[in-house]
Amino acid sequence: MHYHYKFGLAETPNGTWLVLKSLYLYQSLSLPLHELNEFRDRIATALKEGEWAENSDGGWKREDLICTVQGHVRHPEDVLARRTLPNAYESLDVTVESVICSMTDKRRRLPWEVLSRGIRCRDRRGDPTLVSSLGSLARFLPFQIELGCGISIEAGIPPLHFLHDLYSVTKRDTGAFIFGGDSDTLLPQVLSEPEWHLHRRAQIMHACLMAEPTQAHRVLQELADRRMLLTPIITNNFDGLSTRVGLDECYIRRYDENVPEVPIYPETKALLVIGSHADRRKVQARFRERGLPIFFLDPEGFHEEGQFVPYPIEGARDGDFIRHAGAAAGLLELAQELGLDAAG
Repeated sequence: MHYHYKFGLAETPNGTWLVLKSLYLYQSLSLPLHELNEFRDRIATALKEGEWAENSDGGWKREDLICTVQGHVRHPEDVLARRTLPNAYESLDVTVESVICSMTDKRRRLPWEVLSRGIRCRDRRGDPTLVSSLGSLARFLPFQIELGCGISIEAGIPPLHFLHDLYSVTKRDTGAFIFGGDSDTLLPQVLSEPEWHLHRRAQIMHACLMAEPTQAHRVLQELADRRMLLTPIITNNFDGLSTRVGLDECYIRRYDENVPEVPIYPETKALLVIGSHADRRKVQARFRERGLPIFFLDPEGFHEEGQFVPYPIEGARDGDFIRHAGAAAGLLELAQELGLDAAG
């Protein structure tokens, strides 16, 4: 599954609106033929419910959206990669895109290039040291920071599992990937009610625009002003909240997880990782190669419906330090240890 949205702002007499200017949504499924036919039937039903009109070329159109449905006895990408599926498996490609779509052919092929490099393997956790506060980080000044979604969640931005649910990526109770079946609701929902479900998929971008920097961001700002924290902030987050308190960012999130180079300064004494888990562990590995200690500020879980759901840091190693706390609470501890104004 691959999606790419381009947003913009539209000025109207009734105010400024967040608009979706370009849309691309692609899903490719390879399943036993009987399961694939069941999914194809669900797509056909959704197209009918959504009142899509069939084109002469076999595609479907609804206002400024185009949908194509293409079956393959053997997918061309499987042929190219010399990949063989089990007997009685076939493939189905479904693409939904706007009439004016900004996707290049190179970007369209990106999921297949990622697949050719193999599925990400789980990391093996070591034996990190749990600490009762971040006070010990005060001995490692100046330090650098890698930000994950923890600090953004505290600002009211939905967590990553919000997207996993929205796009039917994994089952929440088991963590297993969803391939077809009744649990795979993405395309049937988008095709049957495009406006409503595309509106839902813009919610995370809307939340980013409406969010305000938190006290945690203000602590980071003061740490940087005093040269205790070296910038740019290495970040996986696309909300721009760090920049709104005057901090430079080095943005590292990539669809292919090919993490770009990040600055590591000669005077850096440690890396503090806030709310970042499995996917961006390459940054931490680069700091470890320099012999620098790694501190994690992370509750290693989240609350949902009154229950605490464990979410361990996958790549923590021997010699690392973990403080079980949220971003604001942990950074305020550090600010108090250092006597910063932000602690008040």
